[in-house]
Amino acid sequence: MKTVLKFLAITIVAASSINLVEARTKVLGQDGIAVEVVGVAISKPDPNSEYGWSYVSGRNPGTEVHVRIVATGSAILALANAERTSDAPQLVTLDGKSLKAPRGGNDISFYSQISEDGQHCVFPIRSDDLPPTGTSALKIEGKVKVTTGSDLQNKRVKIDVKPDSKIDVGDIQMTLSEVEDDMFGENAWTLTFQSNQSLATIKEIKFFDDAGGEIESSSAGSHSFGFGNQMTYGRSFRVMGKPQSVNVEIRYFASTREVDVPLNVNFELNLNK
Repeated sequence: MKTVLKFLAITIVAASSINLVEARTKVLGQDGIAVEVVGVAISKPDPNSEYGWSYVSGRNPGTEVHVRIVATGSAILALANAERTSDAPQLVTLDGKSLKAPRGGNDISFYSQISEDGQHCVFPIRSDDLPPTGTSALKIEGKVKVTTGSDLQNKRVKIDVKPDSKIDVGDIQMTLSEVEDDMFGENAWTLTFQSNQSLATIKEIKFFDDAGGEIESSSAGSHSFGFGNQMTYGRSFRVMGKPQSVNVEIRYFASTREVDVPLNVNFELNLNK
């Protein structure tokens, strides 16, 4: 089941003088999503840098703010830019001057880091500009799209270890697209499952033999490629012992919600307050 929520009311949890610790926006709704600023980095440009770096090695000049989204009662599965470009997150001075976004904008999905338990996610918002002289506080404007999951369920399916074996998980159909020898030369398979639907709702995959014993396995990475609605998603696993058939146990979220989360947060640049 998939629910899409669009315009949610928000409240600012802080007084008029908001510092970095207190800066938090709470989205009112069943998901209990909250937003807070957790880091600020400001780097001056190095005029002698051949590649346009700042004085800080390996860092672009400008302002970078790290935002943390916290979910209560559900798990964060994915984060993405808002559908409308006018809703793209941006840094703004308190008197309304926008700081220039980096070329190509802020890719929220690519740079987001979701915690293992799905309870929080951190992502950066960047600008090529430094805050104007005398600035002591900034604000964030815009929205991000957050996908959350709930109703965690288990499903176990026996498949033959051969290409084109299929598994249905809720609304998702996965295909065992590749069966390869372990690249490190061990007695193991590298199994790759693919789908034309996002696999973000799948929390965990394990493998068992017919006697119910768990087969040693580990993640071998994930991938996605394509454009727009023509995407392919995949996950790979190393499965020890090269079994000819396995019982695949999938833990997945049966219910998901898409929430447009406003990032209306004021914060001070002084982290010690």
